[in-house]
Amino acid sequence: MLLIQASRIKKSYGDRTILEFDSFDVYQGDKIGVVGANGAGKSTLLGLLSGEIAPDEGTITRRCPCAYIRQFGENTSTRSGGEQAKETIAKETAGIHGVLFADEPTANLDFEGQKWVLQKLQQAETLLLVSHDKALLDAVCTRIVEVKNGTLTQYAGNCSEYLAALEAKRQRQLLAAQEYHKEKAQLERAYQVKKQKAAKADRPPSRIGNSEARLGKDKWASKKKKIEREAKVIQRRLERLQPVEVEKEPPSLRIDFSLTDPPGNRHVITARDVSFFYGDKGVLDHVSFTVQRGARVALMGKNGAGKTTLLRLIYEGYPGISRVPKLKLGWLRQDFSHIDPEQTVLENARRESIQSLSDLRSTLAGLLFWGDDVHKKAGVLSGGEKMRLSLAKLLTSSCNALLLDEPTNYLDLPSLQAVARVLTQYPGTILFVSHQTDFVEQVATARLLIEDGKVLSQEKHQQLHAGQKPVHAQKLLLEVRASQILGELSLAPPPDRKEVLEQEYLEVTRQLRQLSS
Repeated sequence: MLLIQASRIKKSYGDRTILEFDSFDVYQGDKIGVVGANGAGKSTLLGLLSGEIAPDEGTITRRCPCAYIRQFGENTSTRSGGEQAKETIAKETAGIHGVLFADEPTANLDFEGQKWVLQKLQQAETLLLVSHDKALLDAVCTRIVEVKNGTLTQYAGNCSEYLAALEAKRQRQLLAAQEYHKEKAQLERAYQVKKQKAAKADRPPSRIGNSEARLGKDKWASKKKKIEREAKVIQRRLERLQPVEVEKEPPSLRIDFSLTDPPGNRHVITARDVSFFYGDKGVLDHVSFTVQRGARVALMGKNGAGKTTLLRLIYEGYPGISRVPKLKLGWLRQDFSHIDPEQTVLENARRESIQSLSDLRSTLAGLLFWGDDVHKKAGVLSGGEKMRLSLAKLLTSSCNALLLDEPTNYLDLPSLQAVARVLTQYPGTILFVSHQTDFVEQVATARLLIEDGKVLSQEKHQQLHAGQKPVHAQKLLLEVRASQILGELSLAPPPDRKEVLEQEYLEVTRQLRQLSS
């Protein structure tokens, strides 16, 4: 059943056209993920289809009620953003029998909150979801709509299948580009050969006499014209050749890490019997742990568990937390106060960089600052662009260990992939907080779980609490691991690794079934 029909739509803000497309239909039972870069028009599309925004041109017909879960802004109440989000989502999804529109519903929610939202979204019969969370899109959506350059492109399947289709498209572009350059080179060589032959064609061979040459003058001229015609045919083929556009692949991280004078110690951070209180509230309760050199450690836990607090204590050198002498920590600031809005991207990045200019430019390109992008004033950058610039500044600084509190904030899907790629190539130590399941799976080599004031590795946590934790907590851990396994499987791992993951996934789902029975 056709629920929403949009035809010949155009929407502009000022002199900028945000969306312009011929048609878009939503049928009963559709589960559609809407993806694209920040500012591409995803929220505008939801606003148009739901009736919140009127198009400048075209018509939109709705044959059902609509509910809308909007992005959550600043938290101005005494309740947490997660509590407000849950209340709003519960209200909007209660008894909805039409289309549910959801715009970044899991932003700033912890894993438990994301799981709750996932269940609500799965209950919706028809859904349009804007999200940069690949795991959420994979779990919910059966169709993906990409918003790019004002137009809509649709892909069957979930987000993993959409990304695979993009990569397949890029590989076809690469092959077509190779064929284009090969044919162009062959035609250019053939054209030059013809031109050279034509230049000599009206001259008789040196071995014949003058009288014979005079008799054959017309013959040589005719031969020259023939060769010139052949050259023109080749020239026209060259002119008709169409260059093939290939989407750029961000370069690998290229920095001289030795310039940071990195430590050689096996363990670079050690916490021994650390406790911390906010007033009378205990946050950390006699915790001990170590961090290995070069590890990428994800700090996991509910909102308010103490993840950001632990990062700050490590950075400040709180009593009981020791760092090896050569360790130089860099802190990712969320307020962007370290970015000068009057300076360009490149000028901001160069201020603290110890890397060569070419390596700095390569790092910026790896974080999607291409070409003239580096000459943009920082004051006009979006939140996601400022986040990427902040990371570039840290990666090229004298720091050899990074503390990253929610580095995925503000990032769209392409930016998330670029940041994950760069961080996995970084040779230093990283401790980071993120609620993006797929991002954690791609980046982390180790995990520390903070719960009830304790800090444990995920493996140790499962060992200590097996059979003792409340059922809901056991299910949460298992569901997180199931999502992580599916994320890794979506990246097409080697056959032996794939077999291990599939066996683990079967065991995790078996345990989940037992807990649910």
